[in-house]
Amino acid sequence: MKKRVLLAAALLPLLSGCGGTFSTGSLGHMFSGSSNISDYNTPQGFLVQAAAARAKQEATAEIALKRTHNPQLRAYAQHVLNDAKADDPALAALSKTYNVKFPAPITPEDQDEIDTLNGVAPAVFDKFYMDASMNDERDMLDMYTAAANRNAADVAQYAQGQRVKLRSHFDDAVRLDALVGGQLYEPYNE
Repeated sequence: MKKRVLLAAALLPLLSGCGGTFSTGSLGHMFSGSSNISDYNTPQGFLVQAAAARAKQEATAEIALKRTHNPQLRAYAQHVLNDAKADDPALAALSKTYNVKFPAPITPEDQDEIDTLNGVAPAVFDKFYMDASMNDERDMLDMYTAAANRNAADVAQYAQGQRVKLRSHFDDAVRLDALVGGQLYEPYNE
């Protein structure tokens, strides 16, 4: 966590020239998970969180496709977006079963993070996107792992099935983050 906050603080001077308003509070959250594992133990709790995470995941991938000039990051963002959109019908069906709204609106907190990502200086965009993506994929892996282990059978089966894709996304993000100069994250331990 200290490394994440230090990175956020180090990026502030670079971000300040972008014309946006940034605070250490919003940056600090962008690099730290805020979800509570106990929220994933009920079908509704998991599906609400999964739908919100999906909305953010798709939005950040779309920003990366518009902003990055790195072909490897572009391919990663497209892969994440394709996987998310391919899974949307399954998540929508489960959400309907448990009377959870899908697609979910982007939360105000996530919108702040998306706005921050969208406003970051071009010189640091790739690094910032990969750090945020790794954090989000790690949070999603934690959420889906918890749901796979402690939820209703249909939700647990869905969550378990998605973990392979999420793990692939996370591993790719770690590799790409190293490519753009990051060294913040250790491998994911299940």
